[in-house]
Amino acid sequence: MGRAQHRTGPGGRSRLVIYSNVGHPAPILLSPDGGCQLLDQATDPPLGARPEHVPRPQAGLSYLRGDTRVLDTDGLIERRDDDIALVVVRL
Repeated sequence: MGRAQHRTGPGGRSRLVIYSNVGHPAPILLSPDGGCQLLDQATDPPLGARPEHVPRPQAGLSYLRGDTRVLDTDGLIERRDDDIALVVVRL
């Protein structure tokens, strides 16, 4: 993930993560009840892949106390013979 910023709302009950993903596998937000959400709404090519600077996309998502953000690296999940979408589902 290129950048993540966390904000806590009044009383510490509601939270917001603002993120931009630049060429890495999208993070996953896990909830304590076993649900998950792929943070893939603000993806862009790797840094330095464009000939000129352009603003990066950003997306925001609310999260709750107890949620876990899972980050991984390309080498952890990418394999030559596997479809990346299927690997993310298995993860």
